[in-house]
Amino acid sequence: MGSEIGVGWHWVLEMSKYFDLWVLTRKSNQQNIQNWLKENPLENPPTFLYFDLPPALRFWKKGLRGVRTYYVLWQHLTNWMVKRCMQQNQIKVFHLLTYGNAPEQNAI
Repeated sequence: MGSEIGVGWHWVLEMSKYFDLWVLTRKSNQQNIQNWLKENPLENPPTFLYFDLPPALRFWKKGLRGVRTYYVLWQHLTNWMVKRCMQQNQIKVFHLLTYGNAPEQNAI
């Protein structure tokens, strides 16, 4: 579904070969991901977490004008999910992927 989505998806597929991977993505991706995984079972499938902005804030995603604003809001509102998941599962490192940036290593 395009280069941005394709790049992120292929990072996930490659990294899942070597690591126990947890992936946070938009809730709107859930059905496509689940369908793909049913048709293409992975040896070490990632654990997926899903989140979308509340409906009142999704208007930012309409068109290219607000896509970056949507993304910043999404990152801000998912921060608690990332922290909680990392603490509960003893995850030491996370990578931020896509939107034109190379993987960024972070530790909490």
